[in-house]
Amino acid sequence: MTEADPDAIGPDGTVRLRCYLPMENSLWFFAGCQGRQGCGHVAPIGVRAALRIMGSSEASVGELGRRLRCSRCGNRQVGIVLSPDTRPPEIRASEGPRPRAGMPD
Repeated sequence: MTEADPDAIGPDGTVRLRCYLPMENSLWFFAGCQGRQGCGHVAPIGVRAALRIMGSSEASVGELGRRLRCSRCGNRQVGIVLSPDTRPPEIRASEGPRPRAGMPD
């Protein structure tokens, strides 16, 4: 059994991005344009890409959402949803990363 990270929660009450590194091959962040002015656009973000965007593994999921802007309409109200890649590991290995949840076909 591993010990819990006592500093896993950021100052805003959301989980720090570094805590998702062990799941980077099977988890995606989905950024969705929200609010009254939002257009509903959804974009996938990999764990490593989120770390690059934020420039620090100490940043939290909430901070990521506050940093983003919708690429379609420019809205700053962006919500982050976590979605697992539920394909079996051997399929993920053969097909590569493929975020689908929340994405239009």
